[in-house]
Amino acid sequence: MEETLICCTIIHLIIITGTSVITYPNCKLTREGMEYRGNISVTTSGRTCQRWDRQEPHAQGYGSHLPGNASLHENFCRNPLANEDATPWCYTTDPNVRYELCDIPACGKTICFGIDLINGETPYIVFSECRDTLHGETYIGLKSHTVTGKQCLRWDSVNSSNPDYAAIRNLKGSISDHENYCRNPDRKTSPWCFIQTDSDQWEYCDIPFCKRGNEECLSNPSGLNYFGTVSRTTDNIECQRWDEQKPHKHVFSTEFMGLPVSKHNNYCRNPDSRERPWCYTVDSTVPFQYCDIPKCQERNCKITDNGIEYKGKHNMTRNGIPCQRWDSTFPHVPSNKLSFPGETFSAQENYCRNPDGESSPWCYTVDPSERWDYCYIPNCSKKITYPNCKLTRLGMEYRGNISITTSGKTCQRWDSQSPHSHDYGNDLPLGASIHENYCRSPDSEDAITPWCYTTDANVRWEYCDIPICECRDTLKGEGYIGSTAHTINGTRCLRWDSLNRSNSKYASILKLKGNITSHENYCRNPDEKLAPWCYIRVDNGLWEYCDIPFYSAECLNNPRGQEYLGTETNTEDNIECQRWDEQKPHSHELSRGFMGLPAPEHANYCRNPDNRDRPWCYTVNSTVLFQYCNIRECQEHDCKDTEVGLEYRGIINMTRNGIPCQRWDSKYPHEPSSKLSFPSESLSAHENYCRNPDKKLIPWCYTVDPDVRWDYCDVPFCLSDSDDRR
Repeated sequence: MEETLICCTIIHLIIITGTSVITYPNCKLTREGMEYRGNISVTTSGRTCQRWDRQEPHAQGYGSHLPGNASLHENFCRNPLANEDATPWCYTTDPNVRYELCDIPACGKTICFGIDLINGETPYIVFSECRDTLHGETYIGLKSHTVTGKQCLRWDSVNSSNPDYAAIRNLKGSISDHENYCRNPDRKTSPWCFIQTDSDQWEYCDIPFCKRGNEECLSNPSGLNYFGTVSRTTDNIECQRWDEQKPHKHVFSTEFMGLPVSKHNNYCRNPDSRERPWCYTVDSTVPFQYCDIPKCQERNCKITDNGIEYKGKHNMTRNGIPCQRWDSTFPHVPSNKLSFPGETFSAQENYCRNPDGESSPWCYTVDPSERWDYCYIPNCSKKITYPNCKLTRLGMEYRGNISITTSGKTCQRWDSQSPHSHDYGNDLPLGASIHENYCRSPDSEDAITPWCYTTDANVRWEYCDIPICECRDTLKGEGYIGSTAHTINGTRCLRWDSLNRSNSKYASILKLKGNITSHENYCRNPDEKLAPWCYIRVDNGLWEYCDIPFYSAECLNNPRGQEYLGTETNTEDNIECQRWDEQKPHSHELSRGFMGLPAPEHANYCRNPDNRDRPWCYTVNSTVLFQYCNIRECQEHDCKDTEVGLEYRGIINMTRNGIPCQRWDSKYPHEPSSKLSFPSESLSAHENYCRNPDKKLIPWCYTVDPDVRWDYCDVPFCLSDSDDRR
């Protein structure tokens, strides 16, 4: 591994390579340093910082305001709420000193990013010149030309004391640091800049939106901020391009909504505050029509770090104080600089919002002594599709969506009291409504499997038929009750009730739960070995491990992802995938099945059945045959998910006896077997790391000792609370 320094005169940087790790600069770009992601962890007085995910020695709640998970920020200096009077800081490990500021230097004009390059790969550098809010108030990129191509003036070249240039005083930090870059200090429609010194003439800049999530919906009824790609009207008439004047002439010929007209293509827009998005049509007899765009689903979570798009119903501050209504002047008179484009203040009621580009949603409070405070709004995470099977007999952990009983009756909702009244909804985690009418097992002491109340007034409740998962959810798989009956070497397991339990060699049988006969010859782990196992010889107590996998991770174990069996159903452009067992809108030859499963089992999930660059799918868009899916690579752990460790891609390179490993692409001192296989990967890519290319018991390697051809490696199991398994 080599260390490379890349020095750039840019602020936004994305490294796109599956094997590169960004080392953030230990300097701050702004005075407050809210963007600082370096690893300084010592205060100005030299005290060590407390971790953000810890409550000792100081209890705190700021970790929840850090982007991502608090543990990712370890004990590094941060400014989680962008306190304008502060700089990055931390709680200290000194019980007598609660917190202190950190000494984070300002970045110079040139910023150096250290990048660990594996195998000498060259990273692909892309400028992230985009805005992540409607008005782009937080944009600090390097664009310095307007939508008409005019060069921007330096912000420090005009007289800020002149009322015509008052907006300059709203720039954060040193004015000279902003040079002549496009900015939005006064919440105009988008970033802009001055273009003449003898007047206050200015123009907007072309700063595109950062691509994120599904924008094909309206976050407010009029859709003033809609930037989706719908290009047909309610009557299915194609829209006319905004940069064309035929067949209909119009006044939107240069720019609107902060973008040049060509950027709007022929997409539905609402540039003049009509009822909802609309467009001119290509039909000469129909000047314009409205577009049928659905309303965004209401979420009580935020998509972006500052939550400027948040439209949920949380109405309490982080400290538990109820929010004041936005259209009220008591006990606090709201600022006249606040705005909700396309919406009224009364429509916001007393919900947490971010109308002025703060670091997080907030509200005025009903406490006369507390004018305002931030709200705790969790980040939206991708919805997890739970398996429709149970891991244990009781199924207390079952979170699937089966909602029919064994006799075929529909289940009653847990948050409903009709037709049957009950109080079990209170025993379900996160509240009854989340569990809808799905089969559950809230009373683990009494029920023998998940059940539900029924919608039949004459039948109060019934059990549900929930199959057993062929996987394990704990490190050793003690709770596994599936039906796998072969060992990792393919040997058939013996029945547990066929062995002499009085023989000490078979004492483990006595630890099986329930009726021994019911376990038949299935792999089990009654004595907490490393994984489920079974006996294979009657005469000597010989046994072997079974290969019982964990849940499939929603990530790729290798770049191509041929083994990916996750549940992603949208392409990189957010187009929904076509089902593999369907031939419309695209016919194909994969409808009979692949990867050892029939096509219906793959539903419309992203897959890589033909060894392409990465998982992909046919799309439901008749004009787009297929697209790749954007699925992250699994984090590289120096641990294995399964006993056999076929998936292991860590960097342990020493055998269990301490002998260094030979490179896989080397023939000295040992000639590798010709039967070894690393699908879609070269031998050289695995260097001299422990692997299991031929399904031995555990990962192994050839050694550099001429007298020891090969040996196993001691690769630990991954802990379930720190990896990608669900």
